[in-house]
Amino acid sequence: MKEKIFLIVCTVIAAVVVWFIRTRINRKRISPVIAVAIYLAEFVLFFIIAFLLLAGPEQIWFLNFPLAGLYMALFGDMASGIVLTICGFICKKSGQKPEHNTKSRFVKLVLSLLFSFLFTAYGMINMETVSADYHVCETAKVSESVRFAFLSDVHAGSAQSFGTLEKAVEQICSEKDLQFVVLGGDITDEYSSKEDMEKVYSLFGRIPVPVYFVYGNHDRQENAEFAHGRKYTQAEFENTLAENHVTILSDEFVEIGSEIVVLGREDASCKNRKPVEELVFKDMSKFNIVFDHQPHEHKDIIQSNADLQVSGHSHSAQFWPLQFFYNVFRYETQGEYCFGNTKKENL
Repeated sequence: MKEKIFLIVCTVIAAVVVWFIRTRINRKRISPVIAVAIYLAEFVLFFIIAFLLLAGPEQIWFLNFPLAGLYMALFGDMASGIVLTICGFICKKSGQKPEHNTKSRFVKLVLSLLFSFLFTAYGMINMETVSADYHVCETAKVSESVRFAFLSDVHAGSAQSFGTLEKAVEQICSEKDLQFVVLGGDITDEYSSKEDMEKVYSLFGRIPVPVYFVYGNHDRQENAEFAHGRKYTQAEFENTLAENHVTILSDEFVEIGSEIVVLGREDASCKNRKPVEELVFKDMSKFNIVFDHQPHEHKDIIQSNADLQVSGHSHSAQFWPLQFFYNVFRYETQGEYCFGNTKKENL
């Protein structure tokens, strides 16, 4: 909750700063060409910040909240600018002269804050909206139907509330004929306290079928300096999972019945991640599944001889307008893809 409040504060401050800069610019007489160029530059900055928030280097993670606030504020400024431009155009068409005074500048500030808050509220509501997505994979290697659940990138304690996660766990428990569950990493992150971590995995301990876990790039809190340091040790983390009957797969195989073999990969951010040459599936008569938090090692996917890979991590390029540009350039952020003989589900 405190992270969300801090985000709102950062958004308000950024919105006021952007508005102040905008009013200074608008006091000068500028040509329509320059005005359009300013809006284009603002959109480019908006896009760059979205990319940094999604895939920025660890060295700037401490700036995540101020950057997110600026991201929201820039959206608010651009949206309010479009609305006021349309209103000005309508005024001119009707013979009225648009006002450019203190009152109009105040209206601009109010609209910027309104659109920034609406954009922020949409993001927070969307973050708490979790629904099951069902996929079917057909193969001659498995004689009977096998059902499993995959849950990834919860970021409990910072992004999603425990109420939302508890409902997700209840839905998993209610699924019929479920044979196993895989937690795909980033279940917790650098903002999660020890109590958050213990509470999360106590929920997963309720699931009546085997639960497996693969590491993401945040679970270990190895880069927690920007979030005031680590809140739990590696030993505490592993003990909590063991106490709740969650099995860690770190470049390890496990057989599910007699026809399925699962490989849980260590995360790509870990220096001890084994090369794929050491982890190739041997028995091609069985249906071989890889669970790997990050989905981008295409050569590894092909070389592993896997029939299916399931991943998370990309958050479906959660910051608009990244989804649009990634789709245009065919960069997979969510969905089903094929590499060699391997089908990949990026969820």
